[in-house]
Amino acid sequence: MTCLMADAFAAFARDDIDEATERLSRATELATSRIELRDIVEGMLLRLPLLSDDGVVAVAHERAVQALGAGPVREREQWLARNPPSPERELAAALATHVDQATTLGPIQTALLAVRARRDAHAGRREAAVAAYQALLGSSFEPEATLGLTRALREMAEEQAAVGDVDHVRRLMERMTALEYTEPAEAATAVASALERNHRCHDAREQLEAAIAMATDDRERAKLHQRAGGLALAQDDLDRASAHLHAALEIAHEREAHGRSGQLQIRMALIAILRDDVTAAGAHLLAAARAWKEGGAVDPTAALNGELHGLERARGANVERAAREALRLVELAAGAEVVDEDLALAVNPLQRELDG
Repeated sequence: MTCLMADAFAAFARDDIDEATERLSRATELATSRIELRDIVEGMLLRLPLLSDDGVVAVAHERAVQALGAGPVREREQWLARNPPSPERELAAALATHVDQATTLGPIQTALLAVRARRDAHAGRREAAVAAYQALLGSSFEPEATLGLTRALREMAEEQAAVGDVDHVRRLMERMTALEYTEPAEAATAVASALERNHRCHDAREQLEAAIAMATDDRERAKLHQRAGGLALAQDDLDRASAHLHAALEIAHEREAHGRSGQLQIRMALIAILRDDVTAAGAHLLAAARAWKEGGAVDPTAALNGELHGLERARGANVERAAREALRLVELAAGAEVVDEDLALAVNPLQRELDG
């Protein structure tokens, strides 16, 4: 706009009123506020006396600027009132001007696309964010382009898994795998979540078990075993659940992953309860409390209760029932000494651990 104003002033200096008016009209079209429109008219009127002492010429110049104010400037003001400026509209206009017809990404195109990608991602417009980040792959915006694309794809996969769109989740995870920014465990878990949402728990577990066979990393394998064990538990397949959870627990012990060990011991306690083995359930709850203590938990009772309340809302009536019974055992351990001999055998060691 500044360049057009300068061109208009130069045209007035040549007494080329038509050229000056055309340049000012173009500047008017670029104005985004009433202040800018006022500056176009008032600024030019203030500069015109510098050009000529000829009264007739000066009057003609002023009339041309005043006509602009009464015509194009007023029309632009009315348009702006109906279409107030916004960052989104300005960004869209800049993208249309600099990006839509571009064949390569220079600094301007990269910067505009980066702003577009970040705004879409922040606003939760994930498909738009994916498109923008995809266009930025390999540009000077790396590594954020790849990281942003991966994050947007992951969030889309989570959304689609929540509604049970298995095919869509598979496609999204395949794209993430191609970018080498996901692991087989994450991909399998996302697909399994979509299958589970469709009440296809058996298929979900098979998806996880196939991924376990292909996993090369212990950390991935532990996640997959834990998730597969949880699905087997929800299906009342206690032997399969126990096998998966034991496998995950061995890896957690080797890696000194105390938090995960606590989670797994809790699930083993539920299996024991479903097998009517309260003593074993108490032993697993004790092991969970010790694991969380070793991991730095200040209040292992709160950790036990929090995990069990989460499992209490899990899918599967028997799991919910077992979680409620485990919560009762923790409540007994946190209270007075238990008199019942069988319960005391299960609860008293946990009580001493929590008291200590």
